[in-house]
Amino acid sequence: MTTQNNETVTTPSPEDVNLANAAASTGKVSDDGQGAAFFTAADVRAMSREQVRRNLDKILKSMESSAF
Repeated sequence: MTTQNNETVTTPSPEDVNLANAAASTGKVSDDGQGAAFFTAADVRAMSREQVRRNLDKILKSMESSAF
């Protein structure tokens, strides 16, 4: 707690800040970057055969879009 111009200003503790940040967080990110929900035709052309096999379901779903 500090005083400025006869006004009391309360500064939150680090623990309070951490709790507030944890509550606002979306959680731990553990994505390997290969889990895109949508692939463009250029994305697929740039993939190796192994990547295409691994992402085939998502690629097929992406092909349903007119943006593919």
